Amino acid sequence: MRIERVSAVDEFISDEIIYTEKEQANWRAIEQKQIEKQFCFAFSGHFSAGKSTIINDFIGAPLLPTSPIPTSANRITLKNGPLGVFVQRTDGQTIHFKDDIPWDDVRGFGMDGATISSICITAPLPFLGAFGQLVDTPGVDSTDPTHKTMTMDALYTTDVVVYVMEYNHVQSETNLHFLKQLSTEGKPLFLVVNQIDKHDESELAFTTFKQDVAETLRNWGISYQDIYYVSMRKMNHAGNENERFKREMKAMMRASAVLCEQSQQCLQQSFYFAVKRRIIEELDEAVAAIEAEVETLGYTLTDVQTYTKEAEKLVAYEHASQQREAQFIAEWDSLFRQVSLFNAHLTELTRDWLLATQPNFRVGLLFSKKKTAEERTHRLKTLLKALQDQVNSQLVFHLQRSFQAVPLAELTNNEAFQTAIQALTYTVASTLFTDNQPTGTTGREYVYAFTKSRTDDIVRELRRRARAALDVMQAGLKDADKRRYEEAVASYEEKAVLRPYVDRYETQQQKCHARARKLEKIAAQYEGANTFAHALDQARNELVTADEEAAEARARAQLQTLNFTDKSVIAHTNEVLSEENTRPTAQTVSLAALNECFQQERTGAWGRTWRMRLQHRLQQIEQETYTISLFGAFSAGKSSFANALLGDDVLPTSPHPTTATVTTVSRPTTTYAHGTVIVTYKKKDDIGAEVASLARWLAMDLTLDSLASCRLQASKGKTNAEKQALAYLQTLQASLRENNNVLETSREVSLSTLQTFVADEATACLIATVDIYYACKLTEAGMTLVDTPGVHSIHGRHTQVAYQQIERSDAIFYVTYYNHAFSKADAQFLEQLAKMNTHFATNKLYFILNAVDLAMNEDERRGVERYVYHSLEQAGVADIRLYPVSSKQGLAAKKQTGQGCELFASFERYVHEGLLQSLKAFNIELLHVETMQYVDFLEEKIAYVNADKETQQKEAARFEAEMATFLQAFTHERGDLLLDRIIREASELYLYLRERIVYVLRDRFTAHVNVATVQGTTRTAQRKSLQMSLYQWHEETLFFLEQELAATQARLQLALSHARDKWLQQWEERMQKCVPTFSFHAQKIVRFTLKVDAASLSVAFEAAPYVAHFRSAQAFFEQGGLSQMKETAVQALTKVYRAHIETYEAATKQALTELVAGIYETEKNRLSEAIASEQAQLVEWTDPQVAEAMTQEREQLMKIVPGRNADATMGPNL
Repeated sequence: MRIERVSAVDEFISDEIIYTEKEQANWRAIEQKQIEKQFCFAFSGHFSAGKSTIINDFIGAPLLPTSPIPTSANRITLKNGPLGVFVQRTDGQTIHFKDDIPWDDVRGFGMDGATISSICITAPLPFLGAFGQLVDTPGVDSTDPTHKTMTMDALYTTDVVVYVMEYNHVQSETNLHFLKQLSTEGKPLFLVVNQIDKHDESELAFTTFKQDVAETLRNWGISYQDIYYVSMRKMNHAGNENERFKREMKAMMRASAVLCEQSQQCLQQSFYFAVKRRIIEELDEAVAAIEAEVETLGYTLTDVQTYTKEAEKLVAYEHASQQREAQFIAEWDSLFRQVSLFNAHLTELTRDWLLATQPNFRVGLLFSKKKTAEERTHRLKTLLKALQDQVNSQLVFHLQRSFQAVPLAELTNNEAFQTAIQALTYTVASTLFTDNQPTGTTGREYVYAFTKSRTDDIVRELRRRARAALDVMQAGLKDADKRRYEEAVASYEEKAVLRPYVDRYETQQQKCHARARKLEKIAAQYEGANTFAHALDQARNELVTADEEAAEARARAQLQTLNFTDKSVIAHTNEVLSEENTRPTAQTVSLAALNECFQQERTGAWGRTWRMRLQHRLQQIEQETYTISLFGAFSAGKSSFANALLGDDVLPTSPHPTTATVTTVSRPTTTYAHGTVIVTYKKKDDIGAEVASLARWLAMDLTLDSLASCRLQASKGKTNAEKQALAYLQTLQASLRENNNVLETSREVSLSTLQTFVADEATACLIATVDIYYACKLTEAGMTLVDTPGVHSIHGRHTQVAYQQIERSDAIFYVTYYNHAFSKADAQFLEQLAKMNTHFATNKLYFILNAVDLAMNEDERRGVERYVYHSLEQAGVADIRLYPVSSKQGLAAKKQTGQGCELFASFERYVHEGLLQSLKAFNIELLHVETMQYVDFLEEKIAYVNADKETQQKEAARFEAEMATFLQAFTHERGDLLLDRIIREASELYLYLRERIVYVLRDRFTAHVNVATVQGTTRTAQRKSLQMSLYQWHEETLFFLEQELAATQARLQLALSHARDKWLQQWEERMQKCVPTFSFHAQKIVRFTLKVDAASLSVAFEAAPYVAHFRSAQAFFEQGGLSQMKETAVQALTKVYRAHIETYEAATKQALTELVAGIYETEKNRLSEAIASEQAQLVEWTDPQVAEAMTQEREQLMKIVPGRNADATMGPNL
């Protein structure tokens, strides 16, 4: 029914807006609050953020229940007055305590949301005055659904919200969504970040953490008055703002009487904002109801929402070609209009060349003519090279990418289109400049006009080539456009039944938005709300008077005399909550039956190739082993985690983060029994590569031979990287003198003696791999564990080993340690790992949070989990799977009972029941697809054999002609499309890296060279710290570049594998349009190894020339010395790094070209063999008895593998 007006102010909309009973009650509460002049401070936040603890500290006594789990199940109000407790029961009864108050029972009432509705505690809290109230609310993300409702009810009449967040949860979406809602409704917000003692300064500067929090709040559009960072555990923490928080909150509470009037207008404004939110939520419900109704008709909500636009779409489809062309032209026009090829640097290079072309230009006194000509040539080459990069990055790559969304499958002229795209390039020739060489002035205005003219020339030619590609594309899509238009017409006519639902949907939308606009207008009339925030700021800066301070001291003393116990308010229980991971069981078929079918004797050669392929696929499934690789920083607990999976102390714990040993654990074989360990020592070439790589850090030229006589003891390392390199080389030198004869050998040892090999770095540094043969549930299931070296050491080879192992892995377990979860080093490596993971057919990444037994409580553990999860998101990881475990507890429990503790056991169940099955699914799915393809093949050949001789001859002749045409086309193409695709990918990756390196250098320079790092009381000390900062800046950037180069190489290897598959698939699809059952592309994973022949980047860097310009800290930081040094150093290293990237790029492209040539030759031979085999079989298949045998085999296969739809799978879906 229609309710009465809430107030006069809404008179003009009362006919349209109906307020709920709850909203009426809230409005009455706001009006009652105005009468009673109450001023309420509500403490809110997610559960166990420490709200109650902060309030207890704030008032000086533990009046509220605290624990690691949600304790506030009710709204608990604190007021100033004589000591007493009022408990309101849900049955309407009130319990009143005074004098001798049972505080333990009262705190228990706070947790009883079932029988208790609210609690009010009065106590000597003079800062609250006569009107102030302090309210503790339940957690907004508690698992109890009533808690959030109760919290929201309390906040309707709240004047100020103090929102408390736990350190690890600050950026959780629960917090941000709730804060956004409060901010939107105009609530004054004061934010408190609790438990800052959990912050690790070594992982992230606290100032940076605070900046990140502020940026997140800003990005979400959350307005707040202030934010406080506090710790209740470590009161002396350097960043603890608890005293400021208490001082300013109490100052506002003392001003409660003054703030009431302005707050009232703020509450009324918030009320209307809340009604608006409710109306929008009701619209969502109404839309959901419409969606449910149309789904019964076989349609979706999207069909309703888009129905009225169907007519517009029909017009769009009718003119699709013109609109598509207009979009391309508009995009290109914008690109060409905004392009700036000649930036400041290129303009200066152009000016230098123009000056060099002048008749009066001379270089040197002797041999001037030759030197002048050489200088002119050098300047022109430099200009051409720099401009080529600009043209590629600013124009060519953008133009080529504009065609990436073209549906290739719909093109009728795919080959012509690919040729046009390949032609969409531009090579900057010298004639672009020499043919337009001026004879007169070279002033700056002329240089500008000259570069603009050259830009116009380039743009004109690229526009012509882009237009040519567009014309080819348009011609190829003509048939698809026609088909799409006809389908749209049919679809629109079919959806006429949706008209009533469309009318309802649009009416609901219009009403909702009209009401929302009116509510906004009403809310805007409460002008006092706009000045309330300023009044709060003024109040919290008021100083406490001597009388107020004395009164509060007496009150604190009185509260401290109360008798509180340490009794826990949590009931103890032995119940263990667990969540079973239920998975749908996929329909399966008998692999044994298939194998038996394929092994039956057949008369003649028909189907032999197909059966051999399918038998091979069966063998892969039956004998497949799956590689699970462990990654993580040193001391992340990888080995202990592996031991817990294996069920015993199998892997030794290595204390050497610089040891590049790969340890593999697999099931025993007939050659190697259970418990056998094979230790394989490094090859001389690998040792030599390690020595050369490490020597670079020390600016030394070392080889394996010269290492023996080198006096390393005389060298000193300045930085951590140099000291690590020196220490490792010294160990290696001593080890080779004693054990040189073990290189390139293997030896068998027992598990019991393995630890001695790894614990002694003198032998460990010479070990390449350790292969352990061990029988346990994991290995017997076909899984092989691989423990990898850390990827964060100074060893460039370690990074290569890591990326190679990633490609070979079927699953990757990335282990991070609870006490230092997700370090900076983790983030850098995982950023690359996430990019590589996108190239795999399935998600290989599983993240393990190890040692969760170190958590103080469950909530802390959950907080760390959320922190790791969100950190993974920020690192670019998609579809995150995070598993908290304790390998220590898991292994201990296994040794005692044979079963791991619950967390670890749950993860193990997933490994065996979920992961293993998904790993098997790939080959099983391929077996299913290929078996059904073989059935189709048999059907076609049965028809061929049963045909008359004339038909058979025609079919054979057609096949021969079609295949001859395709083989000729394949031979003509020579893999050019594949090469073009992968070279383009390489160009973009390396160009991106060349452009990114300058930003990395700049960012990391600022991080390493600043007021905090350049320290010392004397100029000598300051220079020394500056020099060290510069070395560390260089080392970190160099490490970044080497990581990026290795990752880029790995990504290109994966990209080549995928590009090859796509290339072959496209050829096969073209052939199958004429011969549907012809197949030559075996679906299997093919890995390629790029052998890039490029010299290592020199790490020589001299900081002394830069340090020499340091005069004083004041001149350096205040008079531009820092900026000048930064620009000079960044420019110098950018030049060196970019030159190395270009060299590496050229070597990579050469390696890719050679690989593609090999791929082409291999695939051409396979295609030729497949065609020849098919032709030979067509000649043989003329006997009717062959058709009978084929029919029998087809029927047998159809019984084993029933159906051809997606439901008839043989294993889990990929």
